[in-house]
Amino acid sequence: MGLILCVASITYQAEQGISGIGLFMFGLGASSLLFKTMLGTVEGIKGFF
Repeated sequence: MGLILCVASITYQAEQGISGIGLFMFGLGASSLLFKTMLGTVEGIKGFF
């Protein structure tokens, strides 16, 4: 993710804050998708919720 942010900021001269927020949102979505794909459902842990 850091490499992607570096390429976006230096090569394409994108704003670091906006690119960082976009990559953060992408990371949240990708991790949720992978978690749901691997386990079949998104469930909370009983001790925390």
